[in-house]
Amino acid sequence: MIEIYQIAKLEKGVSEIPGAANNERIVGYHESTSIGKSDDEVPWCSSFVNWCCEAAGYVGTDSPAARSWLKWGRPVAEPYEGCIVVLKRGTSSWQGHVGFFVKENERSIWVLGGNQSNQVNISRYSKSKVLGYRDIEGKNVNSKSNSEVRSNSSSNPVSFWGRLVSRLRFGDRKREA
Repeated sequence: MIEIYQIAKLEKGVSEIPGAANNERIVGYHESTSIGKSDDEVPWCSSFVNWCCEAAGYVGTDSPAARSWLKWGRPVAEPYEGCIVVLKRGTSSWQGHVGFFVKENERSIWVLGGNQSNQVNISRYSKSKVLGYRDIEGKNVNSKSNSEVRSNSSSNPVSFWGRLVSRLRFGDRKREA
């Protein structure tokens, strides 16, 4: 999980572009799921977690649905920094939110996630919203071959590292490098 979480931390600050334009990085997050290329107005928390998994060489859920992560990997009894957390959201049983657990106190948890106030950031949530914590299970580890990773998409790990180096060099976190 550490590799996935480290990649997620590097994405802090990526945000939606107001209006008709789309942030190509977020469009790339969507490409890592069955939803495919979609604009940055489509809910993207699960797409973000899937993209981080792929960029680290792991298989996610391939689903844009946050609650799909409740069936991924194995449950974690005691959360640790970097494990996946799934939260309730809204009033429907299918609604949810997913991200990476950062820390907790008596009443709250902090989550690093996508589509939190339209960006990748760390936000606080009530512990009463937690549906579950998840960790990698053996079958999820490195089971996506390089040929299965979309070679021309934003989810390609090789492209990811090239963009990362470019971003670090130029300091641009708001748009695709």
